[in-house]
Amino acid sequence: MSDFRFEDLDIWKEGIALSDKLFDIADNADNKRLYKFAEQLRYACMSINKQYSRRFRVIF
Repeated sequence: MSDFRFEDLDIWKEGIALSDKLFDIADNADNKRLYKFAEQLRYACMSINKQYSRRFRVIF
């Protein structure tokens, strides 16, 4: 039996795709000088998949 990794989960992959889209929105917000909003959006993006990986480690 091979080792299972949380990176193989579909929800992880969808989170990465969502984060990519949100980072693009944050970049556009920077261009409009919405710096604080862009910073918060980037922080939230990074948090999405961190939570999946933490939960996976706790469960397994």
